[in-house]
Amino acid sequence: MKRSSVFLAILSLAIVIFFSACDKVKPPFKESETDNNDTTATRNFLLEEFTGHECPNCPQGAIVAQQLKALYGNRLILLSIHAGELADPGTGQFALNLECPTGNELFTFFQVSAYPTGMVSRSGWSSTQNLAVLDKDSWGARIESLKNLTPLISVEISNAYDTTTRTVNSTIECDALQAMSGTYKIAAYLSEDSIVTAQLTENDPNYPSNIIPDYVDRHVLRGALNSTWGDTLATGNNPKNTQFLKNYSMVLNSAWNAKHCYVIAFVYDASNYEIVQVEEKKVR
Repeated sequence: MKRSSVFLAILSLAIVIFFSACDKVKPPFKESETDNNDTTATRNFLLEEFTGHECPNCPQGAIVAQQLKALYGNRLILLSIHAGELADPGTGQFALNLECPTGNELFTFFQVSAYPTGMVSRSGWSSTQNLAVLDKDSWGARIESLKNLTPLISVEISNAYDTTTRTVNSTIECDALQAMSGTYKIAAYLSEDSIVTAQLTENDPNYPSNIIPDYVDRHVLRGALNSTWGDTLATGNNPKNTQFLKNYSMVLNSAWNAKHCYVIAFVYDASNYEIVQVEEKKVR
């Protein structure tokens, strides 16, 4: 009887373990795995913030940008564009030049007239009306209006950096996630993070002189790998799963810290300049 009891106990335990194990490999395990893959196909956003080191209100714009970055994570890519009169290099503490031809061209084309302002994926522009450039307090609402849109295309960046020549070679692969109709262009920019320089401010008790001597400029646009407006990626009708491949290179200025540099690649609709997908990848 004792042996029978022990045998029955072992048999009962084995049955429990068997069915428990079976439960672990049944759906929704596979369904959950598929869901995780689906969440990677999201539309990201590029926040292009127009700023300048002699703009006393601009540190507040940078704070809003970082708050939004904390909220949206990897879906939001930041780019700080130093352009216009308040970004022009001056003397003394303000001699560092953070402007570049690409930033100046964007500043002029999108008719930026105030700081701090910015564009969320350049949404809102048309040939007859420019609603793309927004005050800092409107950036979040514009992101919210776009965040549930189904992504049209994916962007993947692979960078190779030559330390001797200071050349970054960037390979960008794009895959159509839906059928695409029309003309789409691709642009690749280079940004540098964590540049320490002087910045004007106001009403900050920590800086009674209204100058922050060691201000950290984030995500600064340094230039374009393939021009301000990029080049054509797709025209006409392209079915879902069509793949596109682009290769670009750029020699980094000797003053730039390659370890803090990123390639930002984005695809935009040539008819209205709206960015439909964007990614970034460290140079090294």
